[in-house]
Amino acid sequence: NTVWTCPNRPSFPTYEAEFPQWVIGYTYFGGISTWHNPLGHFPSFSPVKVSQSNPDWCLASDMLMRVDGRWGGVPGVSRDTAYKDCPQHCLPGSKVPVGGNEVFIDGSARWVQFNQMRYITTWSTAGDRVGFFFQDDLGALEPQRNNKALLPSTYP
Repeated sequence: NTVWTCPNRPSFPTYEAEFPQWVIGYTYFGGISTWHNPLGHFPSFSPVKVSQSNPDWCLASDMLMRVDGRWGGVPGVSRDTAYKDCPQHCLPGSKVPVGGNEVFIDGSARWVQFNQMRYITTWSTAGDRVGFFFQDDLGALEPQRNNKALLPSTYP
């Protein structure tokens, strides 16, 4: 495989003609100017322009996402072309993630425990796409870091 993709998601990369996009199995945060979550809409601290980004802003992460109310979605219903084998890193017999890899705009990468992550942003605030990642700097969202609506424990 010559495309950067997670080895724990062996069916990727895949092309989705419907959207026209290549799905590589990661969540990409570059170019997001506003974060959306159950608490509202916040100016993002995601990389939009490299020259204006802090080095520790998350650029991409393993896909830790509840889709259609379930971790990894509903097979055959929730677009297997995007959500199959998600989340990548779980305890045996469970779909709840233990953590995930993240890459930052400075090029560094690290493992983050799931309980440190937060529901920072989504493209669908209806609750059908609930994704998690970690970032030190949450900007205007920082005072809400420990709000129950953003905590992983709220989404078993």
